[in-house]
Amino acid sequence: MQARLPEKVAQACIDQGLPEMAQFIIDQDVDGFNDWIQGYWAPEPEFDINKDSDLRTLMYDALKLPIRFRTRVTDTQKAKGVKWERAPRRPISQRWSMP
Repeated sequence: MQARLPEKVAQACIDQGLPEMAQFIIDQDVDGFNDWIQGYWAPEPEFDINKDSDLRTLMYDALKLPIRFRTRVTDTQKAKGVKWERAPRRPISQRWSMP
């Protein structure tokens, strides 16, 4: 298993435009990070890891991760044998113009 050094992860956060997150990593400030994340959600309802909209908010808005999110497979899709929902694709005009 390969592990990343906190300094390298912090530098990657700075490169992505998240210097405040880098400081949490360097200081190993879990409570401060949790307080920072809570600023993206109203107190009720609480963050639900099984809710796609909450995960999207965490990944795209809070952490600014450059990823495509796959939605969970529905019961109907499972019955048809689908194991993974396809990630949404960008329109052809954006595929070559954006990284």
